[in-house]
Amino acid sequence: MPILIEKPVCFQDAAVRGEEIKEFIGRISTKTELLSIGLLNFPEGWSEPPQCPEFDEYTVVLEGNLYIDTESAGTLIVRAGCGILTPRGERIQYRTPEPNGAKYVAVCFPAFTPEQTRRNQTGIELPKTAQPQWTPQSRIVLCCRPVYLHGTGPILKQAEEYFGHLNNNSQTVSIMRVRSYQGCEENFQNIGYDNYYIVLNGELHFYVEHYSVTPFRTEQSGEWIKAVGGQAFVVRRGESIRCVTPTSAGAEYMMISHPPCDQDYKDFCSANNNDVIVTDKEPIPLTRFTSH
Repeated sequence: MPILIEKPVCFQDAAVRGEEIKEFIGRISTKTELLSIGLLNFPEGWSEPPQCPEFDEYTVVLEGNLYIDTESAGTLIVRAGCGILTPRGERIQYRTPEPNGAKYVAVCFPAFTPEQTRRNQTGIELPKTAQPQWTPQSRIVLCCRPVYLHGTGPILKQAEEYFGHLNNNSQTVSIMRVRSYQGCEENFQNIGYDNYYIVLNGELHFYVEHYSVTPFRTEQSGEWIKAVGGQAFVVRRGESIRCVTPTSAGAEYMMISHPPCDQDYKDFCSANNNDVIVTDKEPIPLTRFTSH
């Protein structure tokens, strides 16, 4: 059954002052060990001790600039609209020295725990560099610009793929930031992967299809579930759903898929008579999307 997560678990790491994590999926919130998905918002001047995590961390910055001091590539500045993968075993340090701090989404494989970050409490920080200093040993993946996807027909939505088949041939996960507009009506999907929706703004309506099988017949029924900003919705592979954006404000959400979405994005279109436009340049102006 799909799961509506009405409220994330908010907790602070005692080892890091000013750190607050909103965990939607993970060991603490949903007892999920495979992965964790959190929304983090840190103020100006925040930093944490150097760490050498036992998990791969995918980060997409929504607002501000996130500074990451790394052992193999120097200091990397991940700006709003960019993403980064820091693999397990990489010695790193996060900080937000600029005004207004930074807000970002973090996806960890396996799921995050404070113990698995393996933080260095000695106070010895990683050196800060003016420019990245890549070495052949660096396994860090930096996404400086997403690949844009645009639905046509009744699929009135625009997506930015930070990790996935199109942008960096990710074999683990696809991570998108999606803007869905009023009148966006998708057909039913029977998806072949687990989908995690984190609603940032607005609201999404999901129609969930149910089947009950008896010796004599199969009965079909369904229900509408509404997810609003600050909530999450989990759809397991093989489940049948339909996603609709009925409100004038539309919706903005993160969509994390494991394993990654189809390479040809059939499920993005959700119907045979709709297409998806892919471009690595600028997004199509929003005037392209009109209610039908």
